[in-house]
Amino acid sequence: FKTAEAKKHTLAELIDRYIDFELPQRKSDHDKFKMQLLWWKDKIGAYLLSDITPALLSKCKENLGTEPSPKPKNGRTTRSNATINRYMACLSIVLSKAVKEWQWMEENTMFKVEKKKEPRGRIRFLSDDERKNLLNACKKSSKELYLLTLIAISVGARYGEITGLKWQDVDFENKMFHFMDTKNGDDRGVPIPTMVLEELKEFSKVRNIKSDYIFIRTDGKKIIYFKEKFT
Repeated sequence: FKTAEAKKHTLAELIDRYIDFELPQRKSDHDKFKMQLLWWKDKIGAYLLSDITPALLSKCKENLGTEPSPKPKNGRTTRSNATINRYMACLSIVLSKAVKEWQWMEENTMFKVEKKKEPRGRIRFLSDDERKNLLNACKKSSKELYLLTLIAISVGARYGEITGLKWQDVDFENKMFHFMDTKNGDDRGVPIPTMVLEELKEFSKVRNIKSDYIFIRTDGKKIIYFKEKFT
């Protein structure tokens, strides 16, 4: 039987609550996640949670694949299967919150909707020349971009882990990075290669004292956003 709570709240109410209280706690992709949630709110936000059926979600999945993509890429004018799956995963996270914590629903109906089949990704590593050219280009751009890229190549950390590094997370004596509260929810230590350690020592001499973060803007208020450098 459908719960009384599921008959009291609409999907729009659920999405609004998540955006207000849960979204700010996400570590990354806030704008993209919010954009995807607002798509669901626009399409089926008026439905009561009790009426969010697998059939309805499956129909939305079809619509995602036929609508023009907001960001056409490589000649594609509609959303890719991978993008459709990200939209579905986004709503699934919100529905799970409604089930497990807020008790607005009895089950996450997205679990009953099949994902789109995605092509297998291609695994590729930079050659020595490509790595050298990349680092040279980053060094010409800025010291911050060079250091971030050097860390990424050397230790294999995620972008969010690196930009979230604070000076207290760097153990110069024992040559270790301490990545705190990572995407998997764990804390982990990673050895710092000698080349990276030397660059960090030089960079620390001109660090911005307005923040504990290593990578910040000159005002010290926000971590530097590097992704546009690679577009």
